[in-house]
Amino acid sequence: MLSRSRANQIRRLGPAHEQKRERMSQKRTRQIERRIDRIKKALLEIGAMRPSSLSRQYKDPQHHTGAYWQISDTRQKKSRTEYLRQESLKEIRTPGCHPQTLQAFD
Repeated sequence: MLSRSRANQIRRLGPAHEQKRERMSQKRTRQIERRIDRIKKALLEIGAMRPSSLSRQYKDPQHHTGAYWQISDTRQKKSRTEYLRQESLKEIRTPGCHPQTLQAFD
């Protein structure tokens, strides 16, 4: 919704300006819709995602020794953590699900 001052300003500029503003608005709407379609397509290519956090932990954090992997997730307000074997990482780490990939959609 336009503010009063903005509405008065548009009235002073006349109908040509209003038409231009409407065309710009339609153009911007189409751009946004195309971007949404691209994002939806990219998400479909990624496939099913598990809302979780994968982290590397250390038995001795000061010396970075005794590393192991841990996956944690929360569903229905219940937290769950599992330890992962090195061999299982390939299944968990799918190429498209990297956090930086998902941030690119912002």
